[in-house]
Amino acid sequence: MPSATRVIVVAFVTIALAAGTLLVVKRGLPRNFLRTDRTPAALKVVTRASLSRSLHLHVVEFEADRILIVEGRSGLEVAVLKAPAATAEPPASA
Repeated sequence: MPSATRVIVVAFVTIALAAGTLLVVKRGLPRNFLRTDRTPAALKVVTRASLSRSLHLHVVEFEADRILIVEGRSGLEVAVLKAPAATAEPPASA
């Protein structure tokens, strides 16, 4: 049967090893390794709207395009929103 001192020393060593392991893992991993809200830099959420409990609208921007995503009970619908063409001349004032 082990003595009380031996049990305490082994418990202390085990706790120290566990703390050391956590410290090494925490310092070794990148800062955002466990983040779940990662989005690509080219993807940006512009707006969200809830029309009802089961109908939601999302507008996202991907690169230069805006995309409308409609989420409902029956599924998803996706549409690319066309931006107005840029004109070389400003409109003439009257």
